[in-house]
Amino acid sequence: MLTFIIPIRHPSKTADSALQYRVLQQTFASISLQVGKNWRCIVVANSGTRLPPRTRNIEICSVDLEPEPLTSSNVYDEYIRGVRLDKGRRFRAAMALVSPDDLVMSVDDDDLVHKNISKFFTDNTHINACAINEGYMWREYDQKVSIVDDFHKRCGTSLIVRAGLYLFHCAPDGKSSNDALAELGSHRLIFERLNTSADPFQYLPFSGAVYRVGHENSSQNVILKRGLRAARGKNKLLSRVFRKGINFARGKHDPSKRKRKPVFDRDAESVIVGDFLSRSIYHKSDWRS
Repeated sequence: MLTFIIPIRHPSKTADSALQYRVLQQTFASISLQVGKNWRCIVVANSGTRLPPRTRNIEICSVDLEPEPLTSSNVYDEYIRGVRLDKGRRFRAAMALVSPDDLVMSVDDDDLVHKNISKFFTDNTHINACAINEGYMWREYDQKVSIVDDFHKRCGTSLIVRAGLYLFHCAPDGKSSNDALAELGSHRLIFERLNTSADPFQYLPFSGAVYRVGHENSSQNVILKRGLRAARGKNKLLSRVFRKGINFARGKHDPSKRKRKPVFDRDAESVIVGDFLSRSIYHKSDWRS
């Protein structure tokens, strides 16, 4: 069984609730487009959060979590820590409903996933940890996409992991420890820990997700609007992407891999419709409507 988990932030931390609703329509529809059958999706949201109608195999896990205070910070590192703590607590609520034998994939509430992901893992049951190395970045403001190498280093919607490998399940104090919570809130921590183990990550053999960027509700937008600055210039590349439209394509995990040229001239509809969304849902949920 593959379980998609969508943690949705506290309603008070959403700048544009109408936009969130339309974007969630696309995220739900993208997951429901799965070709495979052995999957489900758990949406974690505060009670009272306005959600689109559930499509197939989607269930709601209602929580009553307070907004994380650090997400109001004007210090970059504190804000990022707050985002991860909030995500971790919501992810933890869903993980309590997941068998250690199941695969789990965290899906940010504004991203899209490829229709063949569940089928791939139905056909490859031996895989315990898999990363999306190539995906797409979708710029909202001009409806263009770019191919992104090392996608798993840029986007949280990028890892499929056997639930039992998370500290939440495998550590003696996993249900309550801060380390386990931090790992649930940051995809980079689980990747770094498992990739040095005897069973490191494999890579998905197709472009597995779409990373939606630049819209009003995105964390990146909050960072830029507040003028948050990371120590040692951690967010310089982020700023360049959103202000100047430079792409991330690099391919650092494999030194022999040819670096891709910028490809932000690709029309979003031509890439997304078919593998990630149906044409009707793409247009019905247009973020500009």
